[in-house]
Amino acid sequence: AIAAFEESVKLQPGNAETHHFLEQAYRRAGRKADAQRESQIFLKLKEAEDPKAVPNAPASPPGGGSK
Repeated sequence: AIAAFEESVKLQPGNAETHHFLEQAYRRAGRKADAQRESQIFLKLKEAEDPKAVPNAPASPPGGGSK
């Protein structure tokens, strides 16, 4: 299963769900460092999609912070 998820991530590097599935496969295989890396990638992609979807994501200042 890991090889299939790794291939999926190569084909769709911006797809948060593929990183999440690969993270879960790594965790089940005991590959903690790989799982942690995929978790971080997943969180960054998910936050980019919807900042409210990620707990403890930094909030943007009102007005987007630009002046």
